[in-house]
Amino acid sequence: MDRRSRFLVSLALLAAPLADAAIVPADLSLVQFPNAGTTFAQPIAIRAPNDGSGRVFVVERCGDIRIVKNGVLLTTPFVS
Repeated sequence: MDRRSRFLVSLALLAAPLADAAIVPADLSLVQFPNAGTTFAQPIAIRAPNDGSGRVFVVERCGDIRIVKNGVLLTTPFVS
């Protein structure tokens, strides 16, 4: 299992207790992103600003914050 798949499985496992507690938003879904072949250096957090920009921020253990916009990883990190 590659790093990205392990990350997505981890997210699903983290979400499982929430589903049992019935506090999961109706519009919550698990999607795979970005393009195939992209890897993150030990992702530890993910957040979306919910501002309509289509961006998602991925925090890596090394301190970098990468931006995925509309499913595509941007080449320039938000913080490096």
